[in-house]
Amino acid sequence: MMNEKTRTFKIYVSFVLTLSLILGFFAFPVKEVKAEDARYVTQIITDYNDFDLNSTEYVCTTYKYKLGDRVDSLPADAAIVTVKEKGADAEATHNHGAQISVHAVQKGSDFDSCSEGAMRYIENETYELKGTTNVTGTGWIYACNAYWRSQHILTQPMYIYVLSNTQPDVHTWNEPDVTPGTATFTATCNCENCTNPGTISLTLVAENEEFTGSAYSSAFNKYDKDNWTFAGLNEPTLTYYISDDFTAENKTSSASGGAISSGAAPTAVGTYYVVAEAVNNENVAVASASAVFMITPTRATQSIAVPTFSAIGSDTVILEAIEPGYGETLYGINTSNSAPKNWQNSLVFTGLTPETEYFFFAKYTGDYSYRPAVSTGNPATTLEASAAPIEIPAELYAPTSDPETTTENYTIPVTSENSVPVTANIEEGVAAIEDITEETMDNILGKNNTSNDTEKAKESKKSADTIHIDLSGAEQSVSGVKIPTPTIEKFEQITKDNTNDINTVTVKFSDAEVVIDNQTLNTIKDATKDDGYVKLVVEDRNEEKLLAEQKEAVKTHSIERVFEAYFETEKGTRIHDFKGGKAMVYLDFKVPKGKEAIYFHVYYVSEQGELEKYYTTVGSGKIGFSTTHFSDYVIIYDENDANGNMDILGYDENGKAVMKDDLESISTGRTFGRLKARATDSTEDSMKIEWTYVPEADGYILYGNFCNHEGEEYKYQYIKTFNNNKVLSYESKDLCAGTYYKYVVRAYKVIDGERYIIAQSVAIHEVTEGDKYTNATAVLINKIGKTKYETIGKVKYFQLAGKVVKIDAEELSDGERRQHRGLCYESSDTSIATVDKDGYITMVSKGTCDIWVYAQNGCYSTIKLLVK
Repeated sequence: MMNEKTRTFKIYVSFVLTLSLILGFFAFPVKEVKAEDARYVTQIITDYNDFDLNSTEYVCTTYKYKLGDRVDSLPADAAIVTVKEKGADAEATHNHGAQISVHAVQKGSDFDSCSEGAMRYIENETYELKGTTNVTGTGWIYACNAYWRSQHILTQPMYIYVLSNTQPDVHTWNEPDVTPGTATFTATCNCENCTNPGTISLTLVAENEEFTGSAYSSAFNKYDKDNWTFAGLNEPTLTYYISDDFTAENKTSSASGGAISSGAAPTAVGTYYVVAEAVNNENVAVASASAVFMITPTRATQSIAVPTFSAIGSDTVILEAIEPGYGETLYGINTSNSAPKNWQNSLVFTGLTPETEYFFFAKYTGDYSYRPAVSTGNPATTLEASAAPIEIPAELYAPTSDPETTTENYTIPVTSENSVPVTANIEEGVAAIEDITEETMDNILGKNNTSNDTEKAKESKKSADTIHIDLSGAEQSVSGVKIPTPTIEKFEQITKDNTNDINTVTVKFSDAEVVIDNQTLNTIKDATKDDGYVKLVVEDRNEEKLLAEQKEAVKTHSIERVFEAYFETEKGTRIHDFKGGKAMVYLDFKVPKGKEAIYFHVYYVSEQGELEKYYTTVGSGKIGFSTTHFSDYVIIYDENDANGNMDILGYDENGKAVMKDDLESISTGRTFGRLKARATDSTEDSMKIEWTYVPEADGYILYGNFCNHEGEEYKYQYIKTFNNNKVLSYESKDLCAGTYYKYVVRAYKVIDGERYIIAQSVAIHEVTEGDKYTNATAVLINKIGKTKYETIGKVKYFQLAGKVVKIDAEELSDGERRQHRGLCYESSDTSIATVDKDGYITMVSKGTCDIWVYAQNGCYSTIKLLVK
C-alpha cells in the first residue's frame, strides 16, 4: 500500500479527496438547529408528575417521534427544555393555569422569542386564550411566561418526549409489526486477568407482541470463558434498574411492572437497564456487563374497508373515499392481489391500460396510538377498451395530502443572516408567497443592522451563502411553491452581486429541499418575464403513471421511489433545461433495513426511456443529487454498483460525513482505553497492526501513511474497512525499510444502513527494520511514589492514599528510538483518579480504576489503583 510509488500519486490523491470533501459538504448541509450530542427519544410525557426538575432534557414539538428515534437536529417548531417548576408551585408562580415551567435549552425558530416558558396538557378540550385564538385538541401547549394570555408560541397541541444520550435496545417486542421471538445482543464486559477479554450475551424473550416479561438470560462466550485464567467462574446474576444509577432504590419492583427476583423482567412501558455480574468462588466480582432496553406502548388495531368505485372508464378509475381512520388515508393499485409498493392520497387513477386486470387497495398510515392498516384488494377489475372516457371532477383533480386542511395561511421564515416572516397562502399542498419587497430583502441580508454589530454577528454574515425559504413547518404537506417573478428577479440580482456572499437560494418543502444557483435563477427570470410567478414542485409519482418507454427502461431494476421535479410558469409552460445552471435536490430518505446506503442511485428517466445516472449521496436522512435539468426520476437499488459514497466511510456523532482522508471530524472515543491499537512484528517491508475488540461495533476502518518527517507532512490515507467486529489485525505489506509509519483504527456501528463512528484509537508509530531505530517492546512500571501492592482476589492493586503521586515508568527496547511522542498516560475513571501528561496521579474519590501507560507504538502496561 504505502511504498515509494505511493509518494508519486500524492498530488492526484489529494485532488480527488479534496473534491470528495467538497461534494460531501454540499451533500450534507448543516441544520440550523443541532442537538449537541446524539440523543434518543425514550418516553412520551402526558403527566406533569413524570417530569424531573433541572436534570432530564425534553424535546417539545408538533412532530411525532417514535420511541427510540435518534434526535440529531430539531424541527423548526421544536425546543429542547429542562423543567424549572411543576405542579402547584408552577401554577401559583405564573397564575395562568400552567402545570410546569421550563427553561428553553435549545430552540427552534418558533421559540426564538421566548427564553423561558410554561406548559399545560389538554385532552380533548379547548383552552381559551385571551387576545388570540383558542387551542383545541389533545397534547401540550406552550407559552412565554409573562404572556400566557396574550402571546402563544404554539397554538396547536404538541408532544413532549424524554431525551437520553444512551440508545435503547432496538428490540421493543410489543411494538406492532415485530415478530415475537428472541433477541440476543452482546454487552460490554469488564474482565480482570483475562488472556482473552470476555463477553456476556443477554437474550430478551418475547412470547407475543404484548411482551410478557420473560427474563433476560445470559451466558459467557464459551471461547472466551475457557481462556480466562481464574477458576470457579459462576454464571452471571441479573438485576434490573429503572435508571442508569445502579443503586438499590432504583431496582425494578412490581410497581414498575417487573420483579427483582430471578426469572422476571419488567413488563410496563418504559426504559430499563439490566446488569449482569459474575463472581468467582471467592465471591469477588470479576466480570460484568450492562445494557439498556425499552418496552414501548402497544398500539391498538384498526381495520380498513375495501375501496369501491365511483366511476370506471377505459383508462381511468375513480374510487369512493374511505371513511377516515387513524393516520393518513392512502390508495394504491396493483396488477396482482398483493399490497402495492406505491401509494397516493388521490382517489383518481389515470393512464391505465385497457383490458388489464387491476386490484385497488386502501391504507391507513397509523399513528402513535394505532397500527397501520391495509385493506385486501377489491375483486379483480378489468378495464374495457370500449368504456366511455371519464371526466374527472375539478375537486378530485389535485387532491391535497391532508383532506381536512385544504387551505392554510402560513408565515414562512426567510433567512440569510436574519429571519424575516413572509406571508404565504397554502392550498392543495402548494404555497403562494407574497412578493418580497426591497426593504424585506435588505432585512434578510442584514443590511439594516447598525454599524455596532458584534464581531460574532459580522462573522455570521461572512458565513451565510444562501437564502432559505422554509416551508417545512406548515400543517399540511407542502410539495410546491409559487414565487412571484419580481422576487425571482431580486434573487437573481443578489446571487450575482459580488459584494455579498449569497450565491444560491434554498427552498425547503415538507420532505424535500432544492438549492438553486444564479444561472438557474437567470434562466427562470427570462422564462417568466411575461408571467406573474414560477412554480417549483418536487413530488412523488405513481410508478404506474410512467410512460410505456419509461416503464420498459426501469422494469429490470429494483425501484425504491419515483418522483418528479419541475418549474412551471403561470401560463403552464414547464422549464426543464437550466441552460448551464444547476440545482441540488435533497429528499428525505431512510435507508431500508437490510440495505446499504452506498448502493442507492438517482436516475433521470427521459420520456424516450433513456436512463442517466447521477452522482448520488445518501446520509443524514437525505438522498441528494445535482442536476442541470428537471424531469422524472427514480431511486434504484443496485448491489452491483456502489455510488459516490464510496468516499464516505461513515458519519460522526453529529451526523457529519466522514471522508476517506478526513481524521479531524471524529472526536468520539479518541482515547487509548476505548480502542487500543498496537504495531508489532516489524520486518524490513511489513508490520502487523492489532487492535482490541469493541463489542458494540459492527466493524473497523484502518488508516495509515508515512510519519511526518523533516518538514514533510503526510496525511492519513484510507487502507481498508473490516465488516466483521471479530477481525482484530491487519498485516501492512510492501513497506520501505528503515521507515516510520503511523496508523489509526476506527470502530463503527451500522444504524439504519449507515456507518456511525463510535470509537477511534490514538495514533501509533512504528518503524520497519533496516535502520538504526527500533521499537518499544514493553512498558515497565518501576514504582508509583512510595505505594505498595495489595492483592485483592488474584488481582494486584496499588494502594493510593496520598493526594498526588508520580509514576516511574520506562520503555524497553532493543536500541535507539526516534520519538514521535514520549510515554502517555490515561485513567479509566477520572471520577476516581486523574493522571496528567507527566504521569502525576491525583486522587479524586474512593474506588478502583486502571491507569494505562503506553508507548508510541501502542505497547502498554496497566496499573490497578485502589484509592482509599
